Amino acid sequence: MKDNKCTGCGLSFPATVEYFSKRKAFRYNNYLSYRCKQCDKQRRDDYNKKHGEKAVAARKAYYDLNKDKIRSKVLLKNYGIDSEEYDGLLSSQNGVCAICRQPEMLKRRGKTAPLSVDHDHTTGKIRGLLCSRCNTGLGLFRDDTKLLKAATWYINVNRNM
Repeated sequence: MKDNKCTGCGLSFPATVEYFSKRKAFRYNNYLSYRCKQCDKQRRDDYNKKHGEKAVAARKAYYDLNKDKIRSKVLLKNYGIDSEEYDGLLSSQNGVCAICRQPEMLKRRGKTAPLSVDHDHTTGKIRGLLCSRCNTGLGLFRDDTKLLKAATWYINVNRNM
């Protein structure tokens, strides 16, 4: 395996994501950062100490101006869909969870969180949009239908105790 030399500390490490972050500008390729993860963290910490509130205000201002663009990039990077496709799914589900048919109840920073994109972790195929409770539930059951059936049986058998 090839080694990469960190430009921050000068040490050599195996060229893997265990030691080096993926470079954001090339996130769809396998390009690694020039600095090891430890040096990247130190650099961020130093920057935040030096610029503190000013940096936070600049990031917030950028986010406020570019919310839709950022949302589209995140959806595309994580799930291969854009905002329009997400909005189409949301509309086809009447704005509610595909499982419980309830709107999202989770609040983040005082606003209702968007429904989560549910996808098959093996194929990557999108199944629908779920509220945080149903999405967490499926995740805890590891998308295993046998476990879900066993849980249904357990609840039904013990319902009238």
